[in-house]
Amino acid sequence: MALGDLSILDKEESLLAQVLLKNNLLNEGDLNRFLGFRVNRGTVGKKYIGGMLIDLGYITQADLDAYVKENSDKHTAFLRKITAEGYFTPEQEALILQKAQETGGDVVTVISELNIMTRENYIRFFNNREPILRLGEWLTVKKKITLEQLDYAVKAQSVNSLEDYLKFHNLVKLEVIDKIKEKLAEAHPAPKKQDRPGDFKGLNDF
Repeated sequence: MALGDLSILDKEESLLAQVLLKNNLLNEGDLNRFLGFRVNRGTVGKKYIGGMLIDLGYITQADLDAYVKENSDKHTAFLRKITAEGYFTPEQEALILQKAQETGGDVVTVISELNIMTRENYIRFFNNREPILRLGEWLTVKKKITLEQLDYAVKAQSVNSLEDYLKFHNLVKLEVIDKIKEKLAEAHPAPKKQDRPGDFKGLNDF
């Protein structure tokens, strides 16, 4: 298996990856999966919690749609509010409501289908502004998922760095990672801060 491009990693991550590979503590397949994850994260951004729960197999798209449908009236009111605030034009608002009525679809789906805003961005925007049950809370109240599953999904959502990825998937023990990082810090010390003109080490101010 050909190893992916390590240049997408920062210096510390690249060094960590190389040491792990050299010492057979990580295989190329797992590293390539992380590289693919990093490229995808850079392209589409952080996955919203609903998408993460679907990827993990905890819920279905139908569960997510049910959450959206239950809050349909709130979404319509929210659409009118953000249109008044200038986020959407009155023409866009009218088109969204018309399409939703014609198709029987919900506001969120129509906004996404009309390419006005992605479903993920709209839901994130809505959840940040409206005092309703967030998706995770709603799913636990409806007994669609357990608190443990929600906690796992939130942790998965927060994975970003190589170290995060290794810890989350239990690919390398934490103490091994810490030991390697310590050795790397000794072998590649951070550049020393240059003394500025006028600095007098070892002397009192007066």
